[in-house]
Amino acid sequence: MTIIMQGEANAKAQKKQASRERILRSAAAQLRSMGIDGASVSSIMEAAGLTHGGFYAHFEDKLDLINAAFAYAMDSSREQWLKNLDPADHEKVLEMMIKRYLSRDHRDHPEHGCPLPALAADMALHHEDTAETVEACIQKSIEVTGRHVRELEGAPPKEAEDLTIALFSLCVGGVLISRAVESPEFSNQILRACRRFARTMIRQ
Repeated sequence: MTIIMQGEANAKAQKKQASRERILRSAAAQLRSMGIDGASVSSIMEAAGLTHGGFYAHFEDKLDLINAAFAYAMDSSREQWLKNLDPADHEKVLEMMIKRYLSRDHRDHPEHGCPLPALAADMALHHEDTAETVEACIQKSIEVTGRHVRELEGAPPKEAEDLTIALFSLCVGGVLISRAVESPEFSNQILRACRRFARTMIRQ
């Protein structure tokens, strides 16, 4: 009997975790494409294929979901920049991260990309409630990227960290501005220019 009860409890926990994952995936996509105000709890739950009433089994309120979905989006997008790359080839990793991040595909599909260009301004409006999450996520990205910068540059830790922050900021800003302008030609030029100088930064 005990084994059966444990099995049922495990199955229930797995089902709950799967539902949470669906909500986070739906919320991350809608927040990136529609913004915090545009993405409602009801639309997020509907897109996840779940009832609105089930929301509170996973999150306290919309703000709790926003913080969790932002962190989820940061983690999942970071995995994409590093996908199928040899972590020991530091120059290749940085080159491909720059190429993938500052790409037309990333620019044109915010719902699947890094949430910072899409949501940084929105998150700042809720600064007191979201700043800790945003900073922790950025620090994690800086740490992951910084490992490769340190190994490639052979620079002191503080200098490598500053270079990583500058590189990260150039990439995020480049995508943000490329999305904001009207002319496709100018938008492409922004991406090209940022890619060029980002590569220059890691080859100094």
